[in-house]
Order: sequence, then C-alpha cells, then structure tokens
Amino acid sequence: MLFNDTDALIAMDKTVIDLFKERVQNNPKSMAIVSEDSEMTYMELDQRSNQLAHFLINFGVKKEQLVPICCERSTELIIGILGILKAGGAYVPIDSNLPLERIRFIVEDTNSKIIVSTSKISTSRNLKDLNITLVDLGDSTLLKNSVKTIAKSKISSNNLAYVIYTSGSTGKPKGVLIEHKGLLNLS
Repeated sequence: MLFNDTDALIAMDKTVIDLFKERVQNNPKSMAIVSEDSEMTYMELDQRSNQLAHFLINFGVKKEQLVPICCERSTELIIGILGILKAGGAYVPIDSNLPLERIRFIVEDTNSKIIVSTSKISTSRNLKDLNITLVDLGDSTLLKNSVKTIAKSKISSNNLAYVIYTSGSTGKPKGVLIEHKGLLNLS
C-alpha cells in the first residue's frame, strides 16, 4: 500500500464547465454552495449561471474574451465566474479592496467593455467612474430569463479560463493566463 498514491486520471480534454455540468447531472439537488447567508443546489447554481451567461452572450461576450469580475467571496462570485465561463469568456478576478486606480488599470489593460459586480461593491468602490457597462449580479432583470441550458460552448481545454494579475512588483501588474486544462487537477 502506498500512502502517497494520489495519482488520479484526469480527462485533459474537458473544460471546467464540462466538469461542472457532470456534477449538476449527477447531483442536481445536492448542495453546491453553503454560506452564511445562502444555500444553493447544483441545479440552482446551474440555472443562475445560465441566466448570466445568456445575458453576457447577448451583450456580445465571445470565446476567450476577458471579463473582469469584482465581488466579495460569495455565492454571487461563484455565479459570476460560472456565467462568464459558460458564455465562453475568461474571467479576470479583481479584489474589491484594491485602489480604484489599480482596478481601472486592470479594466483598461483587459480592454473590457463590461465588468461583473454587485451593487454593494460597484457603489462603495465607485465602479461607475470606470465608464464601462456594469453587470449587477443582484439585478432582478438578469433573472427574468428562464434559461435552462446554454448552447454547447465551442471552448476546449486549451482555451483561456481566467487571467490573474500579479502584484506589480516591477511597477506594472502583468496578467498571467490560465487555460481550462490548468484547473482540471483541482476538481
């Protein structure tokens, strides 16, 4: 018996969304998220993230398009990340505690026309000053579309999943690109 035998077969041709869809299919009523203020099953999380993905696709988000998301750690953050990925985009996490100039730099560097956030963060951080479209994850108009599924995405495991910005120790932060296959061992 090997105590450190942690080898596991990973299907390197899948995306994060493929793995999530498998989980939804196998465990639709199991709890996906439990937080201080909410609980959500895999089916509910799937439906909410589909609604956001549908909105983002209609907005024009394309494969590997960078979409900044500025939220606290919450249910909304998970919905936002999944929605962006389902739309084919790549999310760019932005810490809501960063100075506005740093947030502005990341938004401009990604050449994004949209940022996903919550009204609490967008108001407290003055994200409206960035002059881009704000998508409020708490906005009920996002929820009006009953979207059960999203058309099969044309993304592959080699496509971009997210971009994380470095601390900028050289003076200017740089984005580090992470593909879907780079996340598969985390499932």
